[in-house]
Amino acid sequence: MKTIKFFYGLGSRYSYLAVSQIDKIQRQANAKIDWLPLYSARLFVDAKHNPFMADNLRGQYDPDYRVKDTKRWSDYYSIPFTEPDSEGVDWSLHVKACLIAKERNLIKEYTSLLFDQTFGRGRPSKTTAELVVLAVRLGMDASSFEEDLLSDAIKDEEARIVEDAINAGVFGVPSFLVGTELFWGQDRIPLVIHHLQS
Repeated sequence: MKTIKFFYGLGSRYSYLAVSQIDKIQRQANAKIDWLPLYSARLFVDAKHNPFMADNLRGQYDPDYRVKDTKRWSDYYSIPFTEPDSEGVDWSLHVKACLIAKERNLIKEYTSLLFDQTFGRGRPSKTTAELVVLAVRLGMDASSFEEDLLSDAIKDEEARIVEDAINAGVFGVPSFLVGTELFWGQDRIPLVIHHLQS
């Protein structure tokens, strides 16, 4: 069984769309998914390339176009989409929360809950307490989850994933890495499946 390294961002509309298709990828390509959440802003800083700089905010980077495009894709996938109020959201904390869930073998479920809150309902979690509530819904212990959010081990793991992504040539999310073959963008999912099938 092939492994797909799935790099995704918790504040990324297109990562939300990609997660909705993960079961399809696994089913059609008989693949295992290695869930690798990362903080996009850190990726851009460490890679020394930020496509969202003011001079680039046109075409696919125009905020209005991205919202319209996401609505089209969500309609195509038959999933809800509400543009979220992202002011005050600590996406790095969302990444850490997912990594804790990964340690407990619940990253797929936790990521799905976060994305449903953020892009399905348009209400991203803005506090540690809200992230803990989602963890408890999946049966995780509240106190240990909150404690781990502040641990050096989780900070180190977050940094390691960004470093691994850069070393693999990742320049944005979502990205799918199969061996040395990199596919960027949720619209490349058919190509990921085709590559794995062939």
